[in-house]
Amino acid sequence: MLLNGGELDSRRLLGPRTVSWIADNHLGDADLYGQQGTHFGLGFAVVSDPGKLGWRNSMGTYYWGGSQGTVFWIDPAEELTVVLMVQATPRPRMRLRGKLADIVYAAISD
Repeated sequence: MLLNGGELDSRRLLGPRTVSWIADNHLGDADLYGQQGTHFGLGFAVVSDPGKLGWRNSMGTYYWGGSQGTVFWIDPAEELTVVLMVQATPRPRMRLRGKLADIVYAAISD
């Protein structure tokens, strides 16, 4: 629904401007939990500098993760939604996210 501008199964749930606003920067230059290359939207981290993030994503990708490794991201530039449901301790968790991003983005063919 978010990737489709607020529409799901031909039903409008949010307006396109609302979806865009959700991913806007609402905290200025503040790093999100020390994560460089991101800013904070309304409920999501939003990639503002992919080179600083530490794993592959496009500018404007928005994401969030759970404390034990679950993560999702929506990449509007690639028209991509990814969900990872895993239970992992903190250290391996971050490596899993980066490896998953590498696998997903390497599989994209234009």
